[in-house]
Amino acid sequence: MPIRIAGKALQGGRLTGKDLAGVRYGGKQVWSPGGIFLGFDDGDADDLTGYGFVHYGSDLYSAGVDNGAMRLAQPDSGPGAIGVYRDDVRYDDATATADDGYLAFRAATPGSPGSFSQSKYRTQLFARGSNGGVTHGVGVELANSTAAIVRRVAGTDNVMTDTYTFGGGDVGRLKFVGDLWTLTINGAFAAEWDDAGSSAASGASYRSLLARVDAGREFNGARYFSPAIDWVEYG
Repeated sequence: MPIRIAGKALQGGRLTGKDLAGVRYGGKQVWSPGGIFLGFDDGDADDLTGYGFVHYGSDLYSAGVDNGAMRLAQPDSGPGAIGVYRDDVRYDDATATADDGYLAFRAATPGSPGSFSQSKYRTQLFARGSNGGVTHGVGVELANSTAAIVRRVAGTDNVMTDTYTFGGGDVGRLKFVGDLWTLTINGAFAAEWDDAGSSAASGASYRSLLARVDAGREFNGARYFSPAIDWVEYG
């Protein structure tokens, strides 16, 4: 969760005349000066408004926090509605300061396999997201132990690369300079996309962090979740 002063997310600070390089609490990084850093250790939640996000989904369940990780807040057990659910969110407390940068994250789980109702349960994290909605961005799609670079234009998602295998606890990093997007998992090359036609949105109106999470419940009671996220950083 970001550090807030008078309700506003901390964007910078100085101590004994020097710029802060970061803030750690309980052995974990809780703030980064290079951009947006979000850990989900501030308690379970049925939505992400307390973490600085705006929700755009209209399904029964919202993106939330369970056991220190972001996922759709569908109950694990007990009676529950049958269906497939999705939520899209935008981080509203801050935006990136430039078009070029990076998007890093740690996966808490690899996600469920597909079900009868849904072939994939997707978690998506987007950089260069639209500041006023969730219509544009480029980022990483995680689904059932696979990762790929995904582009969103006018609300339509397209996977732009082959997939790469990942597991719970793995750290992904998407670096983007100009039109070149490079994804690594635990420091190893995973995928690269050259947006030669500059199809992805850019500029000051597209510097938000966006996310999507899915979940579902079948008639037999089985529950499915897209990959959960321990933390995400955008700078």
